[in-house]
Order: sequence, then C-alpha cells, then structure tokens
Amino acid sequence: MNEKSLFAKVIPPLKLRKEIFYAVPDKLKNSILTGSQVKINLAGKEYIAVVSQLSDHSGLFKGKIKEIISITDLPIISESDFEFWRWISDYYMCALGEVYKAAYPGLLKDVSGKKRRLKEIKKSKEIPLPQMSFYQQTALDKIRENFINKTPVFLRGEPGSGKSEIYFRLADEYLKMGKSVLFLLPEIAVSHQITKRAQSYFSNKLLISHSRQTHVERMKILELLSSGVDPYIVIGVRSAILLPFRNLGLIIVDEEQEYSYKQFEPAPRYNARDSSMILARIHKADIILGSSTPSFESLENIKENKISQVNLLSRFHDIPAPDIKIIDTGTESRRGKMKGFLSGYLIESIKKALTDGDQVLLISAKKYVSAPELQLTTKILEEQLNSIFPESSIVRFDNETSAGKADEKRILNDFATHKYEIMVSNKMTGKGFHFPGLNLAAIIFAESLINNSDFRSGEKALQTIYQIAGRAGREKKQGLVIVQTASLKNPIFKSIRFGEDTIKELMNERLTFEYPPFVRLINLNIKGKNFESVKNYCEKLSHKLSGFESIVTEGPFDPGGSENDFRQRFIIKIRKNKSSVETKLKLGKTLESIGEEFPGVTTTVDVDPS
Repeated sequence: MNEKSLFAKVIPPLKLRKEIFYAVPDKLKNSILTGSQVKINLAGKEYIAVVSQLSDHSGLFKGKIKEIISITDLPIISESDFEFWRWISDYYMCALGEVYKAAYPGLLKDVSGKKRRLKEIKKSKEIPLPQMSFYQQTALDKIRENFINKTPVFLRGEPGSGKSEIYFRLADEYLKMGKSVLFLLPEIAVSHQITKRAQSYFSNKLLISHSRQTHVERMKILELLSSGVDPYIVIGVRSAILLPFRNLGLIIVDEEQEYSYKQFEPAPRYNARDSSMILARIHKADIILGSSTPSFESLENIKENKISQVNLLSRFHDIPAPDIKIIDTGTESRRGKMKGFLSGYLIESIKKALTDGDQVLLISAKKYVSAPELQLTTKILEEQLNSIFPESSIVRFDNETSAGKADEKRILNDFATHKYEIMVSNKMTGKGFHFPGLNLAAIIFAESLINNSDFRSGEKALQTIYQIAGRAGREKKQGLVIVQTASLKNPIFKSIRFGEDTIKELMNERLTFEYPPFVRLINLNIKGKNFESVKNYCEKLSHKLSGFESIVTEGPFDPGGSENDFRQRFIIKIRKNKSSVETKLKLGKTLESIGEEFPGVTTTVDVDPS
C-alpha cells in the first residue's frame, strides 16, 4: 500500500473481540467518515458494519486486508453513540458488535443501499396541557431546582397522584428549548394510555419506539433523530435508549422498579434504567426516575445522595389511598366460605361494588406453573364469576385473549370505558393504567408472589400489591383492595404496606446475606451437551475464581436443564467498595482462556441479574 492508503477499523454486528481492518477504495475515500455504516464481506458473508476509526495503517491486524464494498445510507454513528456503546460493552461484558446489533435490530440485514422514502409525521391539532394542582406544582418547582444543579431526581408519587402530568409539563419545556426527550416505559401494554395522552399534547413531535415496529417505522425514527434538525419526545420501552439522539435534554424513566427494563436474551443484557443514568451523563441531559414503589437500588442511591427525592404523596382528587384487606384462604376454606377460588368476603365485596355501579379487577398471581395451567386458572376464574354473577359483563385479559397488540389495546380500552364490569387477568395490570370506574381490586393466590429462590421476591411482591392497589378508587371514592393468600404468616402479608419498617427489614436481610443493593452480582450461566466437559470446565473455573480478590463466589449449582443440555451457574458477588472494572477485565480474560480449552461449552455473562 502507498502512503495515501486509507484503512477503516470496523465493528460488525457479531460477537467478536478482535479488531478488523478494511481498506477504503479510492472511490469512497472522499465520502467515508468515522461512524459511516458500510457493507463488508466477512468469512464469505456480507454484513453491514460501522466504521469506528479511520487511519493510514492497519494497526496490528495481520489478516488479509479486504476492501469495503460500499457505504450505506444508514445514519452516521456519532461519538456520543460510540461512547454509550463502549460503556454498555464494558459494564455488561459483551462485544461492541452485540451492542451495535441491538441498536439497529433487523436493519443490518438490509444491504441494498437503496434510499427509503419516509412518510411525513401526520399532523393533528394539539390540546393545551392540563392545569397543575398545588401539590404537582410544588413538586415540579423542586424538580426544576435539582435540574439547575444537574442533580438526578427521583419522583416518588402515590398511585393516582398525577406523576404523568409533571412528566408532560417537563417534556413540553424541553421541547420548547429545542431539546429532545426520552420517555421510557417498562412495557408496550403500559404505553397505550400514556401514548394516547401524549398524542393529544405533542402530536407533531411524538415518536413511538418498540420492538413490534416495522423496518420502515424504525428507519423513520432513526433518520429523524440522527438528523438532529428538530426535537422530539420519544416514548419507548428499554431498547429506546439505543436510539441515535443528537440533542437529548431530558430522560424520564417511569415505573423505574420494573424488571422488564432488564434485557435477558440476547446480549447485551443491559438494564435500561441504570444505563439511562449514563446516557444522561454523556449527553449532559437531565434525568428523572419515577415510581410509587421505588426499587431497593434507587432507595439506596437516594440514601447515598446520588439522586434527590421529590415527593408527590397526595392523590390527584385528594381521595384517600385504598383500604387493603388480607384474607386467609386457609381459614376461609375450613369455615366453608370459599367458592372455588373466591372467598366469601371477596364475593360480598364484588356484589356491593356492582350494586354501586363500580368496576372490579381480579388478578391471578399464580405464575410458577406451566403456561397452559396459567391460562386455565384465569379461565376457571372467569367461569366461577359467570356462575356467581350471571348478569354481569366479564372480560378475560390474558395471553390467550390478548395475544396481539390490537386485542390488548381493545380490551384495556373497553374496560376503561366501562364496557365491562369485571376484568379477570393473569397480567399484573397495575402499572400506568387508569380505569375511572374501578373501585375494587383483588389479588388471588397472592402467595405465588413469594418465590424463595429469588432474593428479590419480597420486594417484588410488595411492589406488585401496592401498584395494583393504586388502580382502585382514583376518581370517585376510596377504593378497596383484597389480597387472598394461603401464607398469612409470611412477613410480607403481615405488613402489606410499602412502609419503612417492612423495607428496613428486607434491606437488613440483603445486607446480612450480601445481596444488591449492597453488592454487585454477576451470573455465569454455563451449558454444554457433554456432561464431563461441563463438569471439567466448572472445576477449572472454580479454581481460577478462588484466586480473585474482593469477590464472593457461590456455585456451581444446577439451574435446571434437559437431556443432552447440561447447565451450571456461578454467582459472583463484588463488594461495592471494590472496583468492579478490574474484576470484570480479569474475569473476561479468564472465561476466554478456559473457553478455548472447552470449545463445546458456552458461558453467558449476566451482569446485575434481576
């Protein structure tokens, strides 16, 4: 190569750790940039890769230097995008190519290079934002004060207190400053009502991002955001944090305690809530997390002054929080007061609610069973209710009746508009929904919320019960929540409120047994088809891990597999006063070294498992 040669270091959408260099042909030298997405040939296959560096040499790369085929019309990756991707790659111990693939899912297979014509955003008339209550305005003023000092905010608001109105007010302010807003929600189902309201306020500036979008819909969002021409409010689920923001001013993470913010498969196994804190820092954006039932991680961050708490503890219509009644189904059964899955107290409460013209929501918490059995539980509940209340309109909301997005939206809208009097569900319909006529909510099989193999189950149970309770009695009068359980002696049901004493007790347990938020966890999930190979791999890994300082290792143990699918798991605990960076680097090299000796054994690394 002569002195005018140009080389590009590229990141393909693959699990590769090594650097790959390509020669830039003369015809592309004047148009290629760092961040360009280019078409390459790798191992006989064509891929789209992103250029991470341009130079006049190929570094230490010793392989055959191929030429880049062409430059695609996909958006240029910015330096802030690269910085965020590198953080995810380092923190969650995955390849940069895996992060790149997650940021452009499905799009990297399109190597046609053709320009796409995108429809303009449909414009509609926007309505003014609603007036704030005294309590909302007070909270908003405190949030603004924290933002002036560049302090992250946690908005702790009672269900029905009007957190969404504060979010929308803030979003409006940032849009008027020419800044984009990222509004994260834990799942698509939760987004229906929020999106509908946002559409009425920000129709011309609203973008929706989720995994069910078409190729063209996602391309439209990518091109609009990467252009940086206009500010937008993006409402999306966890993957929206990987969008190419250029003028990001505010990040909102609603229901931050939800575990659906954690990506499980495939890598990168990131937590969108935690990653959003880094995204805000990179863009110098403000960030607000919100919930009525904070995650224990957030509570600890508040305690350590890493985030400032702002309270909104008054419900919007000054209606008292729902009354929560615990029913011991064992005692009810012995007294002959159970009718199928329903206690006598619940049946009488449903009768009263229907007589008063109120709606009823029944949630089956039975989840540690097979999928068919789970559906059967809601079907039986529906049949029992139809038998006891034959004149009432009843709808079932589960994976069978709401398999598609349209069905899900239709059922929730129908219940919200009082088309049905009773809804039976096995989905935790407690987040982000507003049902004006709902005054009675009941949780059946609440003991199923407690799973002794999950150290977070007590926290999750409290959050679930409190969130479902928040749906009842939001507009007219105080609601009633009935929790039916066969495990009345469990401490969670003795002190059902999300109160300081209960939280303190659960936190002390975490501290004693060294679990988050007091340590960092890494799960190593090992699998292979040969029992002896998996066994020998684990023995060698166990020996290597014993030489690590400042960590506690548990395992290996069998998380469950199948014939010819042998699995083991290690749990690594890193104490918070120790640097996890060095430990992760050493761990990564150890796994790579051992993996070369056992090619039939694979290990997936899950940092901060939920």
